[in-house]
Amino acid sequence: MVPASWTLRERKQREKFQAVIHDIPEDMTMATLWIDRKPCEFLMKCGASSFKIIQTSKGRRKLVAYFENWETTLRALDTPQFFVPDGKELKWC
Repeated sequence: MVPASWTLRERKQREKFQAVIHDIPEDMTMATLWIDRKPCEFLMKCGASSFKIIQTSKGRRKLVAYFENWETTLRALDTPQFFVPDGKELKWC
């Protein structure tokens, strides 16, 4: 989500620096990614400044992360990450 006060230009700028993980594990939820009003270790390691979980009408889920700049986005794309509960490697694209 973006603040309501953001201009269209600011919203479009944020869309430039995003990455997606398709078919995320069932145990990857808002509650496991955002604990005690803080991002979990998974989000901290990738450098995401914000995120959202999207579920399609067919039940497939994906994690969309937004980054501050292109360098942070590239670092996330190049770094394998593991979601702790199941230890499965997840890749950003």
